Amino acid sequence: MRSVLTHTGKEMLIFSPFVYLLSMFGIIYGCYLVYFREDQGDQRYQLLFWMSAPAVILFTITEGPPYWAGSGHFISLIAVSGALSLLLSLTSRRFATALWRPGFVLLFILPSLVLTMGTTIIAGGDRMHNEWESLAEKIGGIRGEIAVEDVYLAGSYYFIPSEIAFYDNDEFEGYTLAFQA
Repeated sequence: MRSVLTHTGKEMLIFSPFVYLLSMFGIIYGCYLVYFREDQGDQRYQLLFWMSAPAVILFTITEGPPYWAGSGHFISLIAVSGALSLLLSLTSRRFATALWRPGFVLLFILPSLVLTMGTTIIAGGDRMHNEWESLAEKIGGIRGEIAVEDVYLAGSYYFIPSEIAFYDNDEFEGYTLAFQA
């Protein structure tokens, strides 16, 4: 039980508590809509439920890496988007229908933006201050000196040849990941 709670906590950290709880709501409400409603259930959610619940339950019980259940969580978020609109159409409370958009922004979009802003700034600054362009010019010059028509670019990590090919205006025949034997 302790390992399941630890795994759940790690998933909450990876996906954010809001997204994780919304995903769990999607799985539980999807199960309710499919199997426990008196009017034979809503079959639109059956596929979403069966694509998300087994992945989330399996990786929670087996204590796999927390991000392995990501596909299940993302599919359940699709179910949540439909379920929330269904719930809002069924409610007669005026404040729920009037405040759901600001509540959604405050609970889901704003915290995500705040939590990822540092990463966005750091990654954007790194992209602007790197030397890919000068490296692409040097490699382009070497390519011009070689008497071969088809030149392919390969690197030990995929981002290296793809960045060079981008800054060299895709003048290579292709670029790929090179594997070491």
